[in-house]
Amino acid sequence: MRLICADYDAQALSDIEPHVQSLIAPKNSHMDFNIACALHYASKGEGYRFNDAYFEDEAFKGDFEKITEVFENKVSKDRGEEMKKGNAKAKSFDYGMITAAVTKVNPEKYRTKEWLKSEASKVVFSGLGADEVFCGYARYKTSFERGGIKEMEEEMGMDLDRLWHRNMGRDDRSISDNGKETRFPFLDTDLMRYLG
Repeated sequence: MRLICADYDAQALSDIEPHVQSLIAPKNSHMDFNIACALHYASKGEGYRFNDAYFEDEAFKGDFEKITEVFENKVSKDRGEEMKKGNAKAKSFDYGMITAAVTKVNPEKYRTKEWLKSEASKVVFSGLGADEVFCGYARYKTSFERGGIKEMEEEMGMDLDRLWHRNMGRDDRSISDNGKETRFPFLDTDLMRYLG
């Protein structure tokens, strides 16, 4: 198995924006566009080969230590709030803390100069549904704290009910534009029955 790093710059995103917007319509939020671009570029199956030695690199080890420290100290909400103030774009507690600790990762460290294009792959596995099924969103914790298990289940149910028309169409069109079929293993009916 090879990991391909699909790294594209701001100009590439700007160039493809009208096409991606046409794929995701009528969805048109910034979040929809960002997700669709990531899926579209990833499903092309081309990019730089991942550098397997990256995990042994001192830069990675240093970043990993910083992230570990962030999570070990996460219990201190005051510290988290202070770190969050340093990043106005932070949308979640974890993201703000991590981006404050690890500011930049050098692409030359995690990818090689070898450009790959995968012709054989015809299927893309999507992680869509994992957050909704396994309580991955912070708002589930908030709803639980506000109204217990009943309110949390209602919030999760609402997300699952709208997932089919809110996200799957956008994701499927973004991926199938590259001639690939999308699979959603976290939304498998057998898995849902098992978890239910």
